[in-house]
Amino acid sequence: MPAGAASSETFFKLAAVIVGAGVVCAVLLSLRQARLQAANEFAEARLRVRMLNEQVSTVRAELANEITPDQIKLFADETGVRTQNWLSPFDPLAIEAELLTEDQATTAQATLPEEEFPD
Repeated sequence: MPAGAASSETFFKLAAVIVGAGVVCAVLLSLRQARLQAANEFAEARLRVRMLNEQVSTVRAELANEITPDQIKLFADETGVRTQNWLSPFDPLAIEAELLTEDQATTAQATLPEEEFPD
C-alpha cells in the first residue's frame, strides 16, 4: 500500500471520528437545552400558581372583612335555604338531603345507612 493512500485513509477515518463526536456533542447539547427549558417552564408554572393562590387568599380575606355570619344567616333566610345545618361542610349528605324531593329522599334513604342520612 502506498504511503499516500494510508495517510489519506487515516485522514478520512479521523475526519469521520471528529464528525461523529461533533454529532454526539450536538445531540447532548440539545437534550440539555430541552431539559433546562422544561425546568424553566415548570418553575414559571409554579410561580403562576403561587401568585394565583396569593390572589385567592387576598380575595378571601377581603370577603371575610366584609361579611359576617349574621349576614350569611340573613341571606340564607331571605333565599329560603334551611339553616339547620347551615355550616356543615364536612357533612355534604345533610346538605344534599335538604335539596332532594320526597321521592329522591326515600330512594336515597333506602340505599344509605340511617346514621348517614338526616331526617
